[in-house]
Amino acid sequence: MDGEVIRAGDIPKYCTDEFYQFLMYYQLTKLLGCPNGRGWANEPVEFIEAFLALEGEENKIQKEEMEKHKNVKPTGHKPPSRRKPTVQRGKRK
Repeated sequence: MDGEVIRAGDIPKYCTDEFYQFLMYYQLTKLLGCPNGRGWANEPVEFIEAFLALEGEENKIQKEEMEKHKNVKPTGHKPPSRRKPTVQRGKRK
């Protein structure tokens, strides 16, 4: 699906029970490591392919978010002044 445009109305046909199962495995693997506990070589190829596809999509989303916020200036925030504070000299009260 690399480079393929998916319309919003078509999304439900991709969100099958199998998709949600792989999504759950992906999230658990990110948190806890490989399901079989013996490394990548001992995982089914379908699991690895699904994991890599979801990882690639997550990376694209994160990159898009970083690019979106890259040139945004914060609102309501002033950088600290670089001027030295002025000292008023005069009579003490």
